[in-house]
Amino acid sequence: MPLTSAPWGPARKLALSAALFAGVLASCELALRAARFEHPRGVDRRIVWSEERDVALRAGDGLYRFDPVCLWSPRPGAEIPWTDGARVNPDGFRGPQLELNRRPGVLRIATMGGAAVLGVGVRWEDTFSARLALQLAERGVPAEVLCAGAEDHSVVQGLERWRHSVRHWRPHLVICTYSGSRDLTQAPQGRSDQRRIAELRGIPRQTGAHGLRDSLRLLHVASWLRDVASGVYWQERDLAFVERRLAPGVRALDWPGERRVHYDDFVAALGELFEEIRADGCVSLLLTVPRAPYAPGNPVAEVYQRGAIEVAERAGALVLDGRNAFVRSVAEEDIPATDLFLGETTPSDCGHAALAAGLVEEILARLGSRR
Repeated sequence: MPLTSAPWGPARKLALSAALFAGVLASCELALRAARFEHPRGVDRRIVWSEERDVALRAGDGLYRFDPVCLWSPRPGAEIPWTDGARVNPDGFRGPQLELNRRPGVLRIATMGGAAVLGVGVRWEDTFSARLALQLAERGVPAEVLCAGAEDHSVVQGLERWRHSVRHWRPHLVICTYSGSRDLTQAPQGRSDQRRIAELRGIPRQTGAHGLRDSLRLLHVASWLRDVASGVYWQERDLAFVERRLAPGVRALDWPGERRVHYDDFVAALGELFEEIRADGCVSLLLTVPRAPYAPGNPVAEVYQRGAIEVAERAGALVLDGRNAFVRSVAEEDIPATDLFLGETTPSDCGHAALAAGLVEEILARLGSRR
């Protein structure tokens, strides 16, 4: 008798259908991963720093971390990319770790600001913070520096960083570089720094994998389809379109968009920072970092900087115009002006040396006036 296969029963058919369905789902999942499709949760679609930077913040293994105090801050122990393996110290600052208690007879200086303070692109030894401590010691003033710089920080972030992180170290002198260069830039998704700080405190961001929803790209698709149907996706897309259209005009005085820190909020926050520094028994110094000769004109930056200088003078803070230090370096050491910069407002090692020299003279003059 010829052999015939047994008819398929319902159970076998169901098993085969399930296997085929699982295979299709697995293929779709792999295709979505290959295409790098993502649709994060609503809270994770709120930009904290920028779309590009937030990817690294969510990964939790880069130079910076989410920080509900000031949106982002250097991650303790993180490797500093442009160095030969140097790391952020355990307290979250660049440079040697200091003891919390001040050492008798040692001038403790805190430096606060953005990329120029952090020393982006240069070794620690070449930053103005490190040079400042060394050159003061050479002039008979033992000193140590707490470097609390963080890229792209505004004065609002600096005020919170002072309140929650820096003031506990009880510096004698606080050098700030908040003169508006970051504050005047476009606020992501139309949300000011103050608003984003409030949101991050209310719903702290997580790093690494969150769970099944965030691991499976198929669930990302389902979430995206839901947002398309509800209209959320279209609202976010329209907002992004408006931002891209407005972005090129951010340097105009009559720009209609939303800045990270409005001018009035900028001068108010800077005034609060100087007042709190003074109330804690510290001397404050505003250092204005020059712009590179090739940087495009920015009348808004000039308005913010003038406002910063006026606030500092009213608060009794010292003011050092970094342009004077750079001009002196060009004249006395014959250094081409462009060699003083790595970016529009980012000093090179030569630029840091010029700033340190100017700061040393200002500090020594101040110390001399107190004797």
